[in-house]
Amino acid sequence: MHGLSLRAFGGPEQLRLNLQSRRERHPDQFREDVQALFELLRRGQLHPAIAETVDLAGVPDVHRRIDNAEIAGKVVILCSD
Repeated sequence: MHGLSLRAFGGPEQLRLNLQSRRERHPDQFREDVQALFELLRRGQLHPAIAETVDLAGVPDVHRRIDNAEIAGKVVILCSD
């Protein structure tokens, strides 16, 4: 990776990145960084903070809980046909 500025968040095991600004300022490096992140994920060396998964029917409740700061981590929304 190209020296992403990783800021410790909640301890040395958790890091937060802002990839959006990196993508805008350095698109080629961003692409390489994302490939490296996916490789870490594939090898089990990266553990995203996923709070839960919900189907589309659960989205309104998730929004309410986010507004009330009741969720720590990301929510994955499962979409089906």
